[in-house]
Amino acid sequence: MTLGRLNVAITTYVGALVLVCTLVLVCAVAVGKSQPSRDDIANSLPSTNLSTDGTDRSNLPRPAPGFANAQVAVNPQAPDARAVGKKTCIACHRLEADHFTHTLHALGLHVANRSDPTIPVCEACHGPGSAHAARPQIKGLIIGYTKDSGTPINTQTKTCLTCHAGGPRDHWLGSVHQRNDLSCSDCHNPMAKFSVEGLMAKASINDTCAQCHKDIRLQFNRRSHMPLPEGQMSFERPSDGSYAEVRGSRISDEDQYYQAVYGEAGAYFKRSPLG
Repeated sequence: MTLGRLNVAITTYVGALVLVCTLVLVCAVAVGKSQPSRDDIANSLPSTNLSTDGTDRSNLPRPAPGFANAQVAVNPQAPDARAVGKKTCIACHRLEADHFTHTLHALGLHVANRSDPTIPVCEACHGPGSAHAARPQIKGLIIGYTKDSGTPINTQTKTCLTCHAGGPRDHWLGSVHQRNDLSCSDCHNPMAKFSVEGLMAKASINDTCAQCHKDIRLQFNRRSHMPLPEGQMSFERPSDGSYAEVRGSRISDEDQYYQAVYGEAGAYFKRSPLG
C-alpha cells in the first residue's frame, strides 16, 4: 500500500471513530433527558408532605364536617395497637386502595387528612394497624367487615354507627336484621363503588336485598300484571258508607303481590270472588 493510500485509510478510520463517538454522546444526552432522576421528578411535583411540620395549609379545602370528626376506630381485640397511617396500609393493600379511591368515603377522608394529618383514613374504620402490621396472619387485630374476619358483628356495626348514628339508623337496634346477626357490610360496601348510590353491596337495592330475600325475588319474577285495568279486581261504592269493597278473582288474601301493592290498606277492604 502506498503512503497516500495509507493516509486516506487512516483519515477515514479516524473520521468514522469521531462520528461514532459523537452519536454515542448525543444518545447518552437524549436518554438522560428522557429519564430524569428521582430528584428531578420530586422537584417537578407539587408538595405532598402531609406531616405537621408547619407547612402552610391555609389554601387547602376544609374537610367536610362528617369527615373532620373522624377518629381512629376502637378495636377491643387490639387494645395496645397504635395508628400507623395510610401509607403503611397501602404498602400491602394496594389493590384495596385502588378500589377505595373511587368512593365517597375515600374522597372525604383524603380531603380531611390533607387539611389535618391527624385525621385518619384507613384506620378511621379499621382501627389502629400496628398489631395487624406486625402479625397480619392473626385475625381480629384489625377491624374487618367479613364473616370470617375475626371481628365480632357488634364491633363492626358499632364502628359504623360512630359516624352514621341518628336518622334511620335509630331503628337498627332491636331490628330483625340486628337480631339475625347482620352487619352493615352485608348490605353496604364503602370500599368499592358497586352501585350508583347508597354504597350498596350489589349493583342495586333489589339485588342487595335479594341476597337473603330469595323468596321475595321469586315473587317479583313471576308473570304478573296490574289487576285493576285487566278486570281482575273492581271497586264498588258501598251502600253503608264503609270502605269500598275490593272484588278479586285470582288475588288471595295472602298473596304477596297484593300485599306489596296495597300494604296495610288491604286490611280495610273486604275481598270476595267476582259475582
